Amino acid sequence: MYCGFCIVGTPPSSCVDKISNCYEYDADLCTNPLYRLFREDNCQLFCGLCKIAVSTPPPSCTDKISNCNEYDADLCTNPLYRLFREDNCKRFCGLCKTAATIPSTTPSTPVPTTTMLIPFKPPTTIAVERCTEWDNWVNLHTPDASGDSEPIAEVKKHSHICINPMKIECRTATGSTADDLGQIISCDLWSGLQCDNMHQFDPNGCADYKVRLGCLKQTSECTPCVDRSWSPWVDERNPTTYALGDKEKSGLEYQKASGFCSGGTIHKVKCWSTDIGAFHYSTGEVMKCTPIDGVVCNNADNFPMTCTNYKIRYQCTCNVTTILPPISRRDNEEEGIFLL
Repeated sequence: MYCGFCIVGTPPSSCVDKISNCYEYDADLCTNPLYRLFREDNCQLFCGLCKIAVSTPPPSCTDKISNCNEYDADLCTNPLYRLFREDNCKRFCGLCKTAATIPSTTPSTPVPTTTMLIPFKPPTTIAVERCTEWDNWVNLHTPDASGDSEPIAEVKKHSHICINPMKIECRTATGSTADDLGQIISCDLWSGLQCDNMHQFDPNGCADYKVRLGCLKQTSECTPCVDRSWSPWVDERNPTTYALGDKEKSGLEYQKASGFCSGGTIHKVKCWSTDIGAFHYSTGEVMKCTPIDGVVCNNADNFPMTCTNYKIRYQCTCNVTTILPPISRRDNEEEGIFLL
């Protein structure tokens, strides 16, 4: 858990990340025990593992809002929500520490994920099942000598509704649950379905499992508009597989496909070249990065070079009745934000 935000200190200069893209890994990179050795070796600064000395007494540590308990279950652990919980839910998330030595949480160089992302808070009166839209069942693999698996990346490719699933369900091909059969499986949104024969009491090993993903229904009741909230980074196409260059959804296309910003308008976007590690305006490429176009980069416009790969994220503005004129590029250049 990220902690120690109630004490001010200075991290040692020797504490750095060995790799520059820690923010692109799984959301629980910094909390999952399975990733401990990897994060300690490669992402110390990003995950707040740098020890710092206390330079001032801790101020009073309280929550700015009274309903932290109503937000997503991973409010206190998801790296995407770090700025939101530090600013609003310190006490609820256990971020008040008085020890003399605490982890550092401030990176020495900016990364594209430092903008506050507000976690989704469903209406308390809405049942989760009522707001879940289930995709089709996917069963791509049959059990082999080691067991059965349905990797999450493959499941997403064969799902037609959910871009950003919030739930996953795993059952046998005949409709039974693992509990019904007394089998031990893992079934989560990070890895998908995994069943190992070596962990089963049944001499026949793992059953054949299928998986389906659940996402929020695209209704104002289930997906309320959260003003100034940012979507996750989206990277659906790649120049290696898209012959014309690179293209990512426009703001309107992303709204319809994901249910993000229901009742609002995609008013701002950020575009980041994953090949170069810079915002689009620093790449020197001829391309578009706007809420109306999304990402459009044509190889023909950049001949003899080809387009680099881009990812995009979208910002929601609620209750917009008129489109504001664009502000100057200089005002948003450092953040890479481009508006309608």
